[in-house]
Amino acid sequence: MILYPSIKKQFTRVNKSLVCFSLLIISFNINKTAAQSISNTKYKGINSGIHFCIGSSDTVTFDTTGVFTGTAFRVELSDSAGAFGTPINLGSGSSTKIAITLPTLPALPLSNNYSIRVVRISTPAVIGDTIKFITLTKPTPSFTFTNNNSCPGTPISFTSTSSPFAGSGPLTYAWNLNAAATPSSSTSANSGGVIYPPTIGNGSTNYSVKLLVTDVYGCKDSISQNVTVRHKPKADLIIDGFTSPNFQFVSPSTFTKCNATSPYILTVDDNNTLTYTNYLIKWGDTTSNYDTSVVPSGVSHSYGSNGTRFLTHVVTNSNGCKDTQNIIIYIGSNPSISMPAPGATTGQCSPQSYSFSLSGFSGNTPGTTYKIESQDKGIDTNFQHPPPNVFNKTYIANSCGYASPTYSNSYYLKITASNTCGASTQTLEPIQISTKPKANFSISLDTAVCVNNSLTFINTSIRGRHINSSNACDTSGLIRWTITPSTGYSVVSGVLNGGGVTNVITVRFNTPSTYQIRLIQTTPSTTCGNDTIIKTIIVKDTTRKDSFRTICRNKPLVFNGQTLNTSGIYRDTFLNSRGCDSFLVLTLTVIDTTRKDSFRTICRYQPIVFNGQTLNTSGIYRDTFLNSRGCDSFLVLTLTV
Repeated sequence: MILYPSIKKQFTRVNKSLVCFSLLIISFNINKTAAQSISNTKYKGINSGIHFCIGSSDTVTFDTTGVFTGTAFRVELSDSAGAFGTPINLGSGSSTKIAITLPTLPALPLSNNYSIRVVRISTPAVIGDTIKFITLTKPTPSFTFTNNNSCPGTPISFTSTSSPFAGSGPLTYAWNLNAAATPSSSTSANSGGVIYPPTIGNGSTNYSVKLLVTDVYGCKDSISQNVTVRHKPKADLIIDGFTSPNFQFVSPSTFTKCNATSPYILTVDDNNTLTYTNYLIKWGDTTSNYDTSVVPSGVSHSYGSNGTRFLTHVVTNSNGCKDTQNIIIYIGSNPSISMPAPGATTGQCSPQSYSFSLSGFSGNTPGTTYKIESQDKGIDTNFQHPPPNVFNKTYIANSCGYASPTYSNSYYLKITASNTCGASTQTLEPIQISTKPKANFSISLDTAVCVNNSLTFINTSIRGRHINSSNACDTSGLIRWTITPSTGYSVVSGVLNGGGVTNVITVRFNTPSTYQIRLIQTTPSTTCGNDTIIKTIIVKDTTRKDSFRTICRNKPLVFNGQTLNTSGIYRDTFLNSRGCDSFLVLTLTVIDTTRKDSFRTICRYQPIVFNGQTLNTSGIYRDTFLNSRGCDSFLVLTLTV
């Protein structure tokens, strides 16, 4: 026992009994302090296989024994070798649940050997159990990219060169390629084909690109780099507004001069507010190009003839980036075209083919386009100058329900010749096409049937479509049923052998044979004619077999599940090889047995022999023979002794 000075002084003043009491109190306090302990330390509820992420926050829990009134605790992190020489304070508190945060500074080396412990800050200090072999992980982000400091529109590829801490891979990736980029984000390790928007000028723009990588334990780190994209010039050649006469501005890509005479003078200006390094104009003919650092202003060029040229304007800025403007130069007039009617475009039946002659286009200039439109086909036909001399077309469907500009139930064919000076159109109408009916019918139940059964025939024909003289679409028509041969059946329902609208007929066949069922679907016009379909059915016969049997009454037989011993005619039914009924007819004759009775009286000492027995006792005895019809004949002896 250790006595502190104040206690020792008190000890010398009191009597013996009081000293014993003081000693007892001191001993109790020392034992109470010794019983205090910290144990069962856990991070996220576990005490092994722990991984820390730099900057992450969570909770450490632990248990205590003894009384820790008014006590403060601290969670300490060791160095990367597991030693607590200079521990790092992760968090403190007065309960057994302490929130901790892994600091981002100072930078901690990555290691698999970190430890944490809980200590009592208050006096006296108590050190809890230690959780060892904690891994502090953080991935190392890095990436490379191609085509830095390139002109706009150049695809840039980004490649991750990131690496995980040992055992913490594989990594996942989140690219922020910049909101201006296409695409603006990616989750692949590598991201290719990224395009940044063009900026007009002579400088460059830096775009920030960030890569965030995450390991399997959720630990993250990121890196950002700038991608430089050079600015581009703008090729913006316009028609000089102060020169007259001049070409007409149709669009930024088309300048025209219509219905004019030679020479054809084009005067242009550059519409930029910025100045660039070089301006190149290729006029689209065999003359020299405009190629200089001087901004085009009131620059003129003479074209000698009608036609289409393709002018190219290329501007280069001080960064070496270029922009190109392509302009169609058209000199000519409104085009012409002719497509006369070939004749016989009404009262025709599909499929109907026509050859339409095209003419009147020889004077049109190159660059003229030709479009042929027809409602029966959703795809227009287009030609570049010159078009063919003949346009061939086949109509498959009827024109019912369509309308040309003037006629109902009619197709039209329209040709349009166009250039930048205007268009010419010609419409050919009417083109009226009818269609032939399509005869058909179904058979229920089958095309093969047994005699004395019925079949039902159902009309499933498609009626014809006829365009009549009133431009109406006539879908009327009759149907005719015929059966060959004309006998061997009876009509149960419907009308046969006559024009009508009986769509369903039912026929009972009472004679085995092969029959042809013919259906004719008619139309009200001879334009397309009628349609006929013939189907064949087979009516199969039943079969019969007769059997004659004679039996004795006391020897019955089994037929069709019955035990028979009475004369009569009996029937049973099966299916024959054709699938129809086969009847077995039994004619049964039953023959009765015969009996003869004999009465004898003898003396006992005078026995007789009957049926192989020696008899000398009164009684009735029987013997059996076959009678003349082959059945049993019974001889009955009544013997009196």
